[in-house]
Amino acid sequence: MAPPEGDSGEPVTPAGRLFLLPEMNNIIHCAIGLKNKIDMDSTRSAIKSSLMLKHPRFCSLLVRDKNGREHWKKTDIDIDQHFIIVSKRKDSRSSCTDADDVDRVVNEYIADLSVSTPLDISKPLWEVHVLLEQNCAILRIHHALGDGISLMSMFLATCRTAGDPEKIPTLVTGRRPDYGKEGKQQDWGGVILRVLQMVWFSLAFSLEFVLRILWVCDKKTVISGG
Repeated sequence: MAPPEGDSGEPVTPAGRLFLLPEMNNIIHCAIGLKNKIDMDSTRSAIKSSLMLKHPRFCSLLVRDKNGREHWKKTDIDIDQHFIIVSKRKDSRSSCTDADDVDRVVNEYIADLSVSTPLDISKPLWEVHVLLEQNCAILRIHHALGDGISLMSMFLATCRTAGDPEKIPTLVTGRRPDYGKEGKQQDWGGVILRVLQMVWFSLAFSLEFVLRILWVCDKKTVISGG
């Protein structure tokens, strides 16, 4: 897993350095429940050929120079080091068949990961935990690799729809009203109404905020002091 010689590396962004601080150390956990049983050979093959491993951040080590500045260093990926197979948990009872039991086990596993298992910096900062009994995969990605929008866009780009294996799935978004030439005069009433509503609610919330500052305060508790 040693980085190639002569590679100067890419500096970590300011936001990435913030997420790498010991006080922060943000790790994204994404649980994916599957209908069919997980085929590990097919899963490894799909990830090897996926867009994820073509992204520089997902095949780079986190290194620090002599001044303590973080950089990304390109490295060779050993896919087996990023797969953690969980056949059955030690504290698991019997086989989980009920959906509530599966959710409970998965949530407990993610909670344990969140507080007890940091990502190993000797390899790129992502992992795939496969819970075979619960038929669930958990992606662990350090927030320094990207923000939520970019990571979700990359994840969707690696997937395909069930109806068309060649089609990339898309997120459903709300459509803004179309103010074309034909609808301008018809929509003026609605536009004026929305502006008035916006002004009214802004004034109401601002007044409520000022009143709370002047007269409302939190109760004194052991946590708040006093």
